[in-house]
Amino acid sequence: MQLKIMPKKKRLSAGRVPLILFLCQMISALEVPLDPKLLEDLVQPPTITQQSPKDYIIDPR
Repeated sequence: MQLKIMPKKKRLSAGRVPLILFLCQMISALEVPLDPKLLEDLVQPPTITQQSPKDYIIDPR
């Protein structure tokens, strides 16, 4: 009677490794194009071109 304590690890065959790498590359390279109508409705915040240090001074009174 033989006890099975740990199952054998299955190894990847040499033919499956390139397939798995190819699929991983295809999944990571998947890009979703942005909807142009969505970009038109999106309001951008104003760009800060100048700031004064006095904007950050708080009166402690």
